[in-house]
Amino acid sequence: MPARLLRGVSLLALLLAPMLADAQALPAVTSSPAAGGGTQWSLSIQTLLLLTGLTFLPAMLLMMTSFTRIIIVLSLLRHALGTQTSPPNQVIVGLALFLTFFIMAPVTERIYNEAYLPLSENKLSFQAALDQGAVPLRAFMLKQVREADLATFTKVAKLPVPARADDIPMRVLIPAFVTSELKTAFQIGFIVFIPFLIIDMVVASVLMSMGMMMMSPVIVALPFKIMLFVLVDGWNLLVGSLVMSFRTWNRLAKHFCPPISSFRRKPESSRPPNWTPAFAGVTRFISSGGVCHNDRKCVMTPTTVIEIGRNAIEITLMISAPLFLAALVTGLIVSIFQAATQINEATLSFVPKLVVIFITMIVAGPWMIAVMTDYMRRLYESIPGMIG
Repeated sequence: MPARLLRGVSLLALLLAPMLADAQALPAVTSSPAAGGGTQWSLSIQTLLLLTGLTFLPAMLLMMTSFTRIIIVLSLLRHALGTQTSPPNQVIVGLALFLTFFIMAPVTERIYNEAYLPLSENKLSFQAALDQGAVPLRAFMLKQVREADLATFTKVAKLPVPARADDIPMRVLIPAFVTSELKTAFQIGFIVFIPFLIIDMVVASVLMSMGMMMMSPVIVALPFKIMLFVLVDGWNLLVGSLVMSFRTWNRLAKHFCPPISSFRRKPESSRPPNWTPAFAGVTRFISSGGVCHNDRKCVMTPTTVIEIGRNAIEITLMISAPLFLAALVTGLIVSIFQAATQINEATLSFVPKLVVIFITMIVAGPWMIAVMTDYMRRLYESIPGMIG
């Protein structure tokens, strides 16, 4: 048995000998002087470094681009709508990826022109190309990061206060950028939730006033949320506000997006025929309730949040008032009738409320929809102003 094993090993060594001899002739690791006093490594080493760098690509995509803010906002939008599986995760991630590519286009263009092309033409060393390629990405993160986050990580790292932006090391800039993006994403998510929260409150209150406590408000509110989001062209509105919330996108906005002024309300000559003076007064009331526009700064502060919340409560009361009054008056009339006739039938108190609520929704429904769509449109348009 040992002799047979020895013969097998010897045969395998004879078969591999030519291959090993050829491998010794290949220049595995070679280097040559490059322009600028650097070192030019062989193609095999460059390929190995490239493949190694690709393993860090997901982390770079998540932590150093606009992907984090976009994916969080889209996920919060799905939760606000109440559709737990629609759109599916694949669609949300795909949309976030393509929006990230779109927003990061100026950055990648600079990296390609200033780092990759000179490296491919042997005008820069590999280390110099890495340093040059980090400049646009660094500039992008510096424009989005908050000074408070930079100060926090600088203090934790026990570094001196940098005199210039270029003095901030990447080990401080990257975590500060990530925490700043998380804060920004949750700020936008708060704004995204408000119109749908108003619908939930109105639906739950109306169902309770009708005595339908056993019926889930989530099921009833879902079609109204979807209808409202479709009526305001929510995907276009929210995605546009998301893109405009990144400060480095201003150059591309001039070419691919209408000017900011086009997001404002249309002039009176282009308003629909059902635009009544009463509704015009309501919109003036809404516009003065703490909702910011893209053309002026209104950074989210505790005061701003209180104003937004107060405005949302006022809109909720305004929309639900006709339904509450109709249910209250109907309930009083039915109660007086039951007290006078001694008829205590549960159906007698439920059916009239249901009929009156439906009639009120038919009569006041267009006005309610107009108020909510105008409020939601103004609120979402104010996102870039609050973030900026």
